[in-house]
Amino acid sequence: MFYLSELFLRLKYVILSFIILLSFLFNYKDSLISIVSISLINSSEKFGNFIYTNPTELIKVQLYSIVLFSFFFIVPFLIWNCLEFFKSSLFEFEYKKIRKISVFLLFFFYASNILINFILFPKI
Repeated sequence: MFYLSELFLRLKYVILSFIILLSFLFNYKDSLISIVSISLINSSEKFGNFIYTNPTELIKVQLYSIVLFSFFFIVPFLIWNCLEFFKSSLFEFEYKKIRKISVFLLFFFYASNILINFILFPKI
């Protein structure tokens, strides 16, 4: 029963950090739009500024980018909490192997997202 309470405690930490991250990114919502659109604006002259025909479009894009960045930044913390939860049930060599794999997957996840955003999208 202790493991179940530990799992819920870790889940509470992840949800709390996600909410704090959402509120933090909400303060910088205008900057997030420019960060997301860097690859589009720098790659082509036809994209100067974004034009919104309805004010709700801007709000939807800002909220979508806030949630997207929050998930993007919360992934390492979530993986770390999962690893720490299963740490007591794994042997040391298993834990080290899973930790190396998760670090590689995180690096691949972030590197592929950066490469797609700055190399692939400008050529489309």
